[in-house]
Amino acid sequence: MRGFTLLEILISFTIMSLIVAGIFAIINVAEMSWNSDMAFLDIQQQVRLAMDGMTREVRQTKPSQITVSGGGGRIDFLLPKPTTGDYLIGYYLQGGRIIREHPTGTTKILANYINTLSFCCCLNEDCTHYCTNCSNANALRIQIQGTKTMRGRTATFPLTEKVMLRNE
Repeated sequence: MRGFTLLEILISFTIMSLIVAGIFAIINVAEMSWNSDMAFLDIQQQVRLAMDGMTREVRQTKPSQITVSGGGGRIDFLLPKPTTGDYLIGYYLQGGRIIREHPTGTTKILANYINTLSFCCCLNEDCTHYCTNCSNANALRIQIQGTKTMRGRTATFPLTEKVMLRNE
């Protein structure tokens, strides 16, 4: 009976090791890509949901009822409610989170992993002239940038929205 020689076994083992190492390398690249895409998707969803909520509420208010403070990092506005009266809503960035404050002292986290949140009142429709007093503004520019790191890869998603304000 004839068996395999030591040289044949070593060559077979080497070839098999290279194939297994190649498979693991491909799986590792696929996993890194998956994690990166999931981090981007997560931050994109959070930024879009926060922006949607803010723009929906800001569209309902009048320019004279908007106050931008904190160097553009905080907005407070009165939301008209015909049956219960106006109530104050505030949005600001704290600890990497977008916070919605209503009523005063009661907060809700809208999004996590946020680097930048800024508000700016616009005097003209293309937002080339900005002001801090919103009573004469016809639009409000909101900018959000979120960043999330997962397994050594960083996903960044910036979003800018221009909200046309109601006429007085």
